[in-house]
Amino acid sequence: MQFFFKATLLQQVNDLLLSINEQLKSANALVDELEASIKPIEKELTELQGKIKNMEHLEEMSQQVQQLKKKLAWSWVYSVDKELQEQMVKLGKLKERIPTCQARIDHELVSNKF
Repeated sequence: MQFFFKATLLQQVNDLLLSINEQLKSANALVDELEASIKPIEKELTELQGKIKNMEHLEEMSQQVQQLKKKLAWSWVYSVDKELQEQMVKLGKLKERIPTCQARIDHELVSNKF
């Protein structure tokens, strides 16, 4: 039987299969080892991606704060400008009354002299 194995090259095929099986086991062990070594890196990568998202969110919030500050400043400018316009209207009305008041004062001065 040993002679038959050798003559038909079945022994070489069997040896080759055994060698391939050992190499496959070794490769599987190496894959398992590499997967185990990659897990902490994947975890760290996931954490870093989370931190990046948080930083991006903070950046967006910072930009929103800047925009709100600008809006607030312009809101104050518009408010002061509106108040100024209202005061200018009041001042204009008061200036219109000056001639009438001056005429009364002049009339009172003239009538008190006599």
